[in-house]
Amino acid sequence: MLKSLSARLIVVASIWAFICILVAGVLIADTFRKSIEQDFDQRLNISVKILVGEFAGKLAQGEPLGTVSNLGEPLFELPLSGWYWTVEESETATILASSVSLASARLSALSSKNIPFNEENSRLGYGEGPDGKAIRILERKIRFGEKKSYLIRVSGNAEEIDNRAQEFQRNAWITMGYVVALPILSIFWVVSFSLRPLHRLQERLRDVRQGEATQITGSYPLEISGLVEEANALITSNRDLTERARMQVGNLAHAMKTPLSVIINEASGLDDKVGERVAKQAQIMTDQVHLYLERARMAAHSNVLGAVTPVKPVLERLTQVMEKIHSHSNLAINLDIASDLHFQGEEHDLEEMVGNLVDNACKWAKSQVRIAVHTLPDRVEENKTRYSFKITIEDDGPGLSQEQRREVKRRGYRLDESKPGSGLGLSIVEELARLHKGSFTLWESDLGGLKVELELPAV
Repeated sequence: MLKSLSARLIVVASIWAFICILVAGVLIADTFRKSIEQDFDQRLNISVKILVGEFAGKLAQGEPLGTVSNLGEPLFELPLSGWYWTVEESETATILASSVSLASARLSALSSKNIPFNEENSRLGYGEGPDGKAIRILERKIRFGEKKSYLIRVSGNAEEIDNRAQEFQRNAWITMGYVVALPILSIFWVVSFSLRPLHRLQERLRDVRQGEATQITGSYPLEISGLVEEANALITSNRDLTERARMQVGNLAHAMKTPLSVIINEASGLDDKVGERVAKQAQIMTDQVHLYLERARMAAHSNVLGAVTPVKPVLERLTQVMEKIHSHSNLAINLDIASDLHFQGEEHDLEEMVGNLVDNACKWAKSQVRIAVHTLPDRVEENKTRYSFKITIEDDGPGLSQEQRREVKRRGYRLDESKPGSGLGLSIVEELARLHKGSFTLWESDLGGLKVELELPAV
């Protein structure tokens, strides 16, 4: 099934044009053949009239028939030429005279084909000559008073009709080929010109998606101007909803932060087990609030149209920050990245994901952390081309077993309680990657520690 609208229009219009021209060609060829037959029959009719004029007197008197000239057609003198004539008695079918070309053979009659005579006592049809070749036959019956009736029969070589018709058809189909090519080329041009506004609309939408514009601009035909207006309204509505969601998330965070901090501080001041349990549960509540607030923020960000972030500046800035934070560990953080990569999403999301992963790598690394970014081959999904890149973060720390790699993504899971953190970092990274239609996987690194691969959409 054709997916392209222009391809559908071109194919359907081309097929219709081809059918119309094919039908026209068949009709023209048939009309030309009938015209040839009419001309051929006229030649036969003239020969019959000459024979009638030549033999009428003798037939009326019952005298023997003599010879006759070639009737203006030399082929009547050429044996088995396909051009023959005979004069015979109707009642007895006795041949009274015949052309030299017929020799001693007998010319087939149309009586066996049940073709009736017309009002002029003539009939036409096709038959076979003495040599088995097709011939066109004209028969005319004449009568003199109450005396006997006679049948004058003249034939011509039907190959002349076929040859001329075939030659015309051959030339006609060549001409029709050129005639077909012209409308098809015109169809290509018309479709291309008519769909040009749609291609322009696609480019403007791409600008919005890539963050180069905030609205679809330009002048469009009436048929799609309404679509442009609705799309612009949708973009504006999406942006407004995102801003409201951010504001509500921020308000909720501020509203919950102070009460939870008070509960934790008050519970920490108690020396009994009740205070310890309250402080622990309050901390769990704090972590849960942070998690679900982060999820709400991520869901709002993932629906933002046109958000595009250069990758290199973000990673360079994160690398510098991590070098300062972990300066006491003398870590070597190596960054390998191209300058033309762009993440299809907001900068905060990219910082959140990469920051968590790099921070974890720095916490567990012995002396080295390696960050590499490279593009992935384009792939087609749901009839759309997907562009993506991969961020690989490796360290030379102790690494994780296969079982630990499965468990470490679990929300709130902490491999080592002595290390700072809430255990939410990797779950947030996985959630963000999923919302951006990316992926997040853990492997064993060649450096001996953990290798993290984060695949994200690019533009």
